[in-house]
Amino acid sequence: FGWKVIIIYEGGSPGIDYRNSPLRLRSRRWLVKLADAYVANGRLAQEYLVEVLAATPEKVFARPFLVPSVKALLQYPENEPPQIDFATDKPIFLYVGQIVPRKGLKVLLEACLILQNWGYHDYTLLIVGDGDQRQELEAFASSKNLDKHIKWLGQIPYKYLGAYFQAADIFVFPTYEDIWGMVLTEAMAFGKPVICSQGAKAVEMIVNGENGFVFDPGQSSKLAEYMGQFLENPHLIDVMGKKSEEIMIAHTPAKATQSFIQALKFIIN
Repeated sequence: FGWKVIIIYEGGSPGIDYRNSPLRLRSRRWLVKLADAYVANGRLAQEYLVEVLAATPEKVFARPFLVPSVKALLQYPENEPPQIDFATDKPIFLYVGQIVPRKGLKVLLEACLILQNWGYHDYTLLIVGDGDQRQELEAFASSKNLDKHIKWLGQIPYKYLGAYFQAADIFVFPTYEDIWGMVLTEAMAFGKPVICSQGAKAVEMIVNGENGFVFDPGQSSKLAEYMGQFLENPHLIDVMGKKSEEIMIAHTPAKATQSFIQALKFIIN
């Protein structure tokens, strides 16, 4: 009816791309063909639109737009500060997310077990979140004598979450599948080095070996190796953290609007 249509694509994963479903792919390609422009959340989303759904490259405007606001993550009132009582001189690893199989938290616990077998004991792992798998994983950690390293913090109100990113040293995201993974960019915005699986599309924000490390989902031994690098070389925490902060300078909420503005100008002109 003469309306202009912009498709906004946040990112993909095997579970929602349906690359092995001819019917869904035909439907998506039909929708893409009818659209006037596309806004893609980063390079991998752009590749899916162009290479899989046959979007016209000139109509695709791509840059990460699922980016955090540090201010929003620190919204707690001055008279209600977060109760953080895990001060330690040991490196602190942080996981934030649901405690469900898809998020790969068991892989992280297995990596901790490997570190223990390698003789690494001077670290803390903070686990923020809740979910159906929590009881199972707590029992697993207890049975493997990992309790001395792990603090299960449960769900934390969003307004306090930034304080936990600030308190941690290294962020770990072992997910098997995420269409993006906002927590990764949140950690980077707070200047933290990151260890992330290839299951998160936000992995494209990592310069491997510069602001963090990337590993295949499910490879607990590789994850343990990367965690061990920070324990062996604690100076990397500061060096890589500064690199994360530098990367995120170009990815503020204000700058993330540019791809939307470009798409609007394109269809208007």
